Amino acid sequence: MLIYKGKGTVEDSRGVTFGIVAKLMEPYLGKGHTVYMDNFYLCVPLAQFLFENQTMVVGTLRKNRKDNPKDTLNAKLRKGEVAHVQKGNIHVIKYNDKRDVCMISTKQKLDFVEVTDRFGRKKMKPNIIVDYNNNMSGIDRADQMISYYPTPRKCLRWYIKVFFHLMDMCLWNGNLLYNTNVKNMAHLEFRKCVASYLIGISYNQRVVNNRPSQKTHNLMKVNIRKRCRVCHQNKLRKNTAFVCDTCKDDKGNTIGLCPDPCFKIYHL
Repeated sequence: MLIYKGKGTVEDSRGVTFGIVAKLMEPYLGKGHTVYMDNFYLCVPLAQFLFENQTMVVGTLRKNRKDNPKDTLNAKLRKGEVAHVQKGNIHVIKYNDKRDVCMISTKQKLDFVEVTDRFGRKKMKPNIIVDYNNNMSGIDRADQMISYYPTPRKCLRWYIKVFFHLMDMCLWNGNLLYNTNVKNMAHLEFRKCVASYLIGISYNQRVVNNRPSQKTHNLMKVNIRKRCRVCHQNKLRKNTAFVCDTCKDDKGNTIGLCPDPCFKIYHL
């Protein structure tokens, strides 16, 4: 990642967006990877630069970028039609489905594949668009799920927000790996399990007790230390000098509880 700090964050004579991609991709060039990106970054010179460094690219393209094939991108198309131009290994297309979409790819040649929409209808689409949708949807899905359970709150320190956003990303990636290799678990459930593991107490664990519901409960200090009931239930060996002045066990003995947080947890 590269944090944007204003003018001068990336110095590149080929443009800011060009420089951002070139900087972030430095460790991965020359390894045969494929990069998927949207039209904010992508242009024909960037696609050429990545291809020369053994890196493929697939993405959307803005019509007003420099070095674009104007005749192709300005073509008037009816629904289902495609305009295509090729220069070396760079393929630029304009496709009309519900609206015009401009794409660029150095990964594959233009071809058509059969797809099925959500209503079960089959139709032919350019393979470049199908490949882009299949691989970019994972990023959209991650951003969507992170937005449901955001950790960052209002804060004057920007770097704290960055830290918590990265933590949310790690949680989502961890959840995806867990679902792939172990079993399926909802994202909220996964977050609860991670939090419970970190604090050492199960979020759905509740210590069984037979305390009267109408009595008040107060901490009372004793001379002989006793084992904490909540810690014992969580398989932690811990003694405490405090007991609840109301609760009793089956033998009528007072119940040992740590002042914080076990006393509160026991009386939930």
